[in-house]
Amino acid sequence: MIEPNHFGIPPWNSFELWSQAVRSLEHLRAKRWPNLQQAKQLAGRIEKKLRAVNGDLETLCSETCESCIDICCKKATVWYDFKDLLYICFSSGFLPAGQIYKNPDFSCSNLAPSGCQLPRTMRPFICTWYICPDQVAIFSGKRLQDRRRMMVAIQEIQGLRKQLENEFIVAVR
Repeated sequence: MIEPNHFGIPPWNSFELWSQAVRSLEHLRAKRWPNLQQAKQLAGRIEKKLRAVNGDLETLCSETCESCIDICCKKATVWYDFKDLLYICFSSGFLPAGQIYKNPDFSCSNLAPSGCQLPRTMRPFICTWYICPDQVAIFSGKRLQDRRRMMVAIQEIQGLRKQLENEFIVAVR
């Protein structure tokens, strides 16, 4: 599958399109549930890995985001892609109320003064794998073993997301 173009228009960017996507996923999940057990297991593995890297990523954010003059949550356009929806659907059993959007000041709709309002397990994956230059500099000073552990976990999540998408497609044919 082709990765989303994060420079384009977010998919499902209206209430009607979002509702249609949610209904479609819920229908397929209900209709093909016996065939989707592997998808549920993959989502569980992704969730476990997201929880494992959360502490390190939150530490990086606490060391950089408050003093940042180029906040990515204010300049980037972020949205849920298909793999995000599959993961959230199979890990939590429900889907977010709507697509992520930008506020009038162009910041992410989930950005609060204290940071992201969403738990890491409910964020678009781009919010986990993107590490800004300031964070990379801090991360470079960490022990090699700690850096390797986090980077391997993020790569494993990427691979599991691709597996989840492929498993879903095969299961609902």
